[in-house]
Amino acid sequence: MISNFGIAQLGCNDPLADNYDALATQNDGSCTYAASNIPLTQVANLPADLNEISGMIFWNEKLYGHQDSGGPTNIYEFDPATGVITKTITLQGITNVDWEDLTQDETHFYVGDFGNNANGNRTDLKIYKFSKSLIASSSLITIPLTEIEIINFAYEDQVDFSNTGGNNTAFDCEALAYNRGQLHLFTKNWIGNTTAHYVLPTNQGTYTAKKKETYDVGTYKITGADFGADDLLVLLGYEVDIPFNTGIFLNYGFDRTYSYLQTGTMRFLSMGSVLAVGQVEGICFKKSLELYVSNERFVATYFYTVPQRFYNTSIANLIQPYYQNNQKVFGDFVHEQGMIRYNSITGKVEGYDGSHWNPFH
Repeated sequence: MISNFGIAQLGCNDPLADNYDALATQNDGSCTYAASNIPLTQVANLPADLNEISGMIFWNEKLYGHQDSGGPTNIYEFDPATGVITKTITLQGITNVDWEDLTQDETHFYVGDFGNNANGNRTDLKIYKFSKSLIASSSLITIPLTEIEIINFAYEDQVDFSNTGGNNTAFDCEALAYNRGQLHLFTKNWIGNTTAHYVLPTNQGTYTAKKKETYDVGTYKITGADFGADDLLVLLGYEVDIPFNTGIFLNYGFDRTYSYLQTGTMRFLSMGSVLAVGQVEGICFKKSLELYVSNERFVATYFYTVPQRFYNTSIANLIQPYYQNNQKVFGDFVHEQGMIRYNSITGKVEGYDGSHWNPFH
């Protein structure tokens, strides 16, 4: 046995919650919180090549991002201190119909070409996959088509592919994240208040995206996602109507079904108005408790523009009290601040190195 858990007492086990129960040993999703903000520190403006940055990841001490629909089939490496582009990676022989997000596992990048807001009827949804080993030291890199794997998919519950018109579908998606051997998609629902969570395998092929759960995000449209240490999940979003706010949904303390949105704690943190922060589209963990957020260039009026740029922030003060209060023991390993976990898929205990998980040997 790798883990040894006693009989759980359900309740809110987050010390920062309004309804904290000191006797609770397993989170039942009931935690409530006072309205709160998360401060963003502006790092730098981004160059014109990333004026519609839509997806972003942190790897090998660099940030990587790409343009939105109709842009070049490039991924740009840029400096996390200055925003200066240091490398251009061109994916050869494919198209950018509507690239919306970027994620990674230990060995590969994944690019989601699944934006579907124009008419809601795309039948060519896909994710491109290529090896990190192909990212050489040169500043200009071409990944040949022969080195790109394609994951084609359709949503299991989409049966109507008629033209819905612009921004009028439940099957648009802008958020992709890798965790525990699967790709996780979170939809940008234009006709309701929920985001739907779907899962896909990471292997090349044609699949049906399996719907796992939904979550009520109110007036926010989800545009990005990432997983951090101990399965921390963050969803990024903004409002398309007044008051045009931006924010993140922070999810942690899941049970072992990994129904991320329906178990554990979901906490919303406001980041301020689109008019100040911009149209936020990209989010990624730098390390276990640090985040980067990016925004597209946003033209509010002829006289007012929010330039494309990126920010950083920390969630340490929000997460550490929870993990300090809820230590888990994995055999000889002590779970501290979300840096060790048991992977039920591989059956191995893993440690987090700041960018991804590695099994203990």
